[in-house]
Amino acid sequence: MARLARLSIGGYPHLVVQHAGARAVVSDDDDADQLLGVLRAATVEADVGLHGYALLPKGLWLLVTPADAHGLGRAMQSIGRRYVRWVNDRRRERGGLFDGRYRAALLEAETELLPALRYIESQPVRAGLVGAPEEYRWSSCRQHVG
Repeated sequence: MARLARLSIGGYPHLVVQHAGARAVVSDDDDADQLLGVLRAATVEADVGLHGYALLPKGLWLLVTPADAHGLGRAMQSIGRRYVRWVNDRRRERGGLFDGRYRAALLEAETELLPALRYIESQPVRAGLVGAPEEYRWSSCRQHVG
């Protein structure tokens, strides 16, 4: 059966989740630094605004706004190609890192943008990694709270 098309609309914010497979997406600071660099490059190249993120061992949470309907797909494909290759080379492993396709939900900018950002930046607390969102180094929370 063919894959169902994702709904992606340019100019509207999207909540994006990419879950980890059997291996950790981020296992140390070097992984997180690399993923953040790849994430920033991919979103710039695909003309996708990056509003918030949380880089977790078990997944990647993003709040983004693509300029057009294809930007989000291009950015996520670029992240998968660049970062997974880097992780496999670094860890001397093979295969995919993520569990299936990324999930994306379209958001209403006026009512859902800030709650979605708070939800993303609270993921490290929900995962038991830190006691407060601003304690987690690999999310956008510290940038937003100063």
